[in-house]
Amino acid sequence: METYKSTVEKMYELQFYNNLLIEIYNLKAELNQLETKTMRNQFFYTYEYTVAPEAPTRANVEPIVLTKMASFNIEKVIRTVEIEDGKLIVILDDFHEETRQGVKNNANGKPIVTQEKVMLQSEIHLNIEDKERFRKVTSVPFPLSLTEINNLEVITDNGV
Repeated sequence: METYKSTVEKMYELQFYNNLLIEIYNLKAELNQLETKTMRNQFFYTYEYTVAPEAPTRANVEPIVLTKMASFNIEKVIRTVEIEDGKLIVILDDFHEETRQGVKNNANGKPIVTQEKVMLQSEIHLNIEDKERFRKVTSVPFPLSLTEINNLEVITDNGV
């Protein structure tokens, strides 16, 4: 009977701790929502782009690689995809229309400038360091599973 009682007490205690962890998780979520209102929903990252030298010096000069900072709203992330080189592509829910110009030949064969509207959405390429920071920022802790609860050691005032 003693074993049954201590087992039941242990289960109630574990359930209490699990409920406490769930409450902490909910409070963290509320805190994150409050922080979001203070522009903490922006993730800053670095990106590189190449600037080609002007035509007369193009043969003698290497292209210049520049590094800049940018940010995006974490709440607009739809999906992420890791690619072969360890980088991460972040796809955002920011559909927008863009007008692109092109050249086509008209019925007489003369070139004319055309404008075409295209729907786009952002794809952001994060380098490996930014990918790791992004995962830390966006990972969500979950409450304990039943297996984890059963494996917990409960220490009470009497040392049991």
